[in-house]
Amino acid sequence: MRALWCIAVASLSACQCGGRVVGSSSSLSIEPGAVDFGVVQPASVEARELVAQVRGRASLTLTAVSIEARDGRFTTTLRPRVLTPGDEHRFVVEYAAPTGGAADEGVLIVEAGGEVVRVPLRAAVPAACVPRTSCLVLESESPECGTAPDGCGGVVGCGACAPTQQCMNQRCVASPVDAGAPPDAGALSDAGRPTDAGVTPDAGACVPTTCAARGASCGALPDGCGGTLACGSCGGGATCTQHQCVCPGGAVEVCGDGVDNDCDGNADCVDADCAAMPVCAQPACANAAPEVQVTAAPANSNGSAIVSVGNGSWLLVAHESDGNLSLRYTAYRLDHQLQVVGAPQPMPNMFAAHKPFAAWTGTALGLAWSDARSPTNANDVYFGRLSSSGQPLGLETGVSTQPGLAFPASVGWNPTAGEFGVLWADDRTAGPGNDRALYFRRLTAHGQLAGAEVSLSAAPTGLTTDFNDITWGGTTWGIVATQLRNAAPFMLFNRLSSTGAPELADVQLNVSGRGAYQPRIASGAAHYGVVFEEHRPGASGQSEVVFVRASKTGPANPVRTQLTTSGTASLPAVVWTGAQWLVFFSDRRTGLPRIWLTRLDAVGARLGQDELMSCAPVGASFPQAAFDGSAVALTWVSTVGTQPQAFVKRFTP
Repeated sequence: MRALWCIAVASLSACQCGGRVVGSSSSLSIEPGAVDFGVVQPASVEARELVAQVRGRASLTLTAVSIEARDGRFTTTLRPRVLTPGDEHRFVVEYAAPTGGAADEGVLIVEAGGEVVRVPLRAAVPAACVPRTSCLVLESESPECGTAPDGCGGVVGCGACAPTQQCMNQRCVASPVDAGAPPDAGALSDAGRPTDAGVTPDAGACVPTTCAARGASCGALPDGCGGTLACGSCGGGATCTQHQCVCPGGAVEVCGDGVDNDCDGNADCVDADCAAMPVCAQPACANAAPEVQVTAAPANSNGSAIVSVGNGSWLLVAHESDGNLSLRYTAYRLDHQLQVVGAPQPMPNMFAAHKPFAAWTGTALGLAWSDARSPTNANDVYFGRLSSSGQPLGLETGVSTQPGLAFPASVGWNPTAGEFGVLWADDRTAGPGNDRALYFRRLTAHGQLAGAEVSLSAAPTGLTTDFNDITWGGTTWGIVATQLRNAAPFMLFNRLSSTGAPELADVQLNVSGRGAYQPRIASGAAHYGVVFEEHRPGASGQSEVVFVRASKTGPANPVRTQLTTSGTASLPAVVWTGAQWLVFFSDRRTGLPRIWLTRLDAVGARLGQDELMSCAPVGASFPQAAFDGSAVALTWVSTVGTQPQAFVKRFTP
């Protein structure tokens, strides 16, 4: 069906149908590739969530978003914006059904990089039911009494009989003689027959019909004797149509969309219809600890960072949105049971910030981010501190406010010097293209700039730096970054002195020719642990998670371990517990993106089988984790209704 839709709507040779737009080095993927709202009830509104994601080497700018359809019944929350590689942007398409019958089709059109992606849209609306206002005449015989179906699940009155008559089959007939008392065995009526004690045994007595006999499961029907049968109501979102419960979603459950499509009270994998579907054929969840939803509508969370703030408490910083461009951070203090303590603390000065990176000093949280609050709409890098309860401490500091496009940024904490280290990418070439070099800068424990910034890219021309990460390893900073050098992708590792001087020539961690994105780094006993997603050659939509162990002293001696083989693993995070590396990632290996865990020993050898960590049968992505010395707190994003929200669970590793 999807292929047929593509043929029907394709009118531009350079378009793809719900797939991807291919630019010079990136592609835009929108899933699902076609949206069928199914049967939508008259005068109601249905919504479907879609995901836009860049696959490739550089950011893409969505220059135009429109919908081709009649009457404007299809709308979308997607707006022109910049999408960075690896990020998922979730948006909604809505359909407002008219009051009458309709079969609507449309196309969502997204322009990016000079190309076009088209997502077919379809919905069907049944004709509105108009009840009859008078009784239906059958066989040229007008009814005299009782009720008759109105054709829309109700009834219409057909009149009443005289007091001495009763209604039988919509006809008025004489009522039987009724003495109103129990019969006397010896008593005879004047006609010589026993009297009727009120049970109307007369030969012409009316026998009411039943709902079962009429094949009705809902609504009201005449009982044929002047009364009305109540045949029940419909549950689970079904509507009563011609005395049958009809589900707007049809008779088959759609597995994994969060909706009870067949109106049987069971949604997705709880429904028996989904038992054999791959999306529900999940292994047993490895950890049954409660999964606590932290954020809630009307806001949504596009990712979050979490740190331990002592005494079993945690601070979660959610990357929230109240619109397509208003992307800000909100801090939530969580107790040892992961319940929110106090009011959430938003950071209102932000505008279109990128996902959060955080570092805890023992008394304060340091955040580094890039956002577009500048009047010129250029991204700059900022730094701010929060208390353990999420309250801002002091003023925000501009780390890089020079002309250019600066993003994204990461942050680490050096307890030896009492300084933060901030790593970011910055385009200062003032020429064509997007030549983002890598920079490092220190800040004091109070957020003041310390020393000069350090440029880590000798020849920025032809180079694009994307996501990066930094951590303190005891004597050096460990850094990792995605860089495109003249369109060739690299995942690069290095060590910096406490003041930012590189110790090594950049060390390539990915296989040459394979795109590598979304790096994270953690510090172990003698090694740094790096994780990233690596894309298969010629298949930017297929990725695996890779772990690399790199030495803290001397040559890096990187040792690679590919952790997955599904082709659908992405967005990894890594934590060192003092004895193990814990690598969390999102994977669609069973049809639905879920959070998985791979355990590795100190040298990077796998320990046991992968463990499923997100237990609810809904999609999950963007994992991040922290270790407080005894417990791990894991946070991720799952969709609730139509909006992504931040979840967290805690477990002992």
